[in-house]
Amino acid sequence: LGKDPYIDIKGSPFFYEFFSDCYIQLNNGESYIGPKIKFNLTNQKLHYQGANSQELVLQDGIIKRFNFNVPFKNESISYTFACGYPPIAGNTINTFYQEFNVGTATLLRFISKKVVEHKATANINPFKEFMEVSTYYISSSRYNKVEKWRKGKDFILDFLSDKRGLVEKFIADNNLSCKSPEDIII
Repeated sequence: LGKDPYIDIKGSPFFYEFFSDCYIQLNNGESYIGPKIKFNLTNQKLHYQGANSQELVLQDGIIKRFNFNVPFKNESISYTFACGYPPIAGNTINTFYQEFNVGTATLLRFISKKVVEHKATANINPFKEFMEVSTYYISSSRYNKVEKWRKGKDFILDFLSDKRGLVEKFIADNNLSCKSPEDIII
């Protein structure tokens, strides 16, 4: 990997800073318990531990889906990311999204980290830090389309128009406002 390009930037470019055990599904459909990985959100690259704990970067187009657990207090939280969705907003078929409610319609979260430069002030020297940015999308496997999330139940009802009655009932039964993607994560 050479010199660390992020050495002078506060924070981490990774979803989780440390290597974690993972389960991977390849584009050819095969699945494995994989090497320890970490996911770089600035460039969408998966890093893994090779021989002698050497950090290596995985080539694009090999992995379809990966799942890893991140320690949190006395437990761990499982995260699943997948690619292969139709391109949208500059994202490609190789862009990984965090998946929620996987099914005919899947809620997707695109997470990136941008470098923000802070100017010097009277008390603070200039510095750079990573800032996380999330954009939500909804995907339809039936129609092979992805759309950016828009708040309000009308967006969901229009997107899932073939199941409108069932979706309206689900929204009403669960008292959902559909103002944010978190409202529909089950």
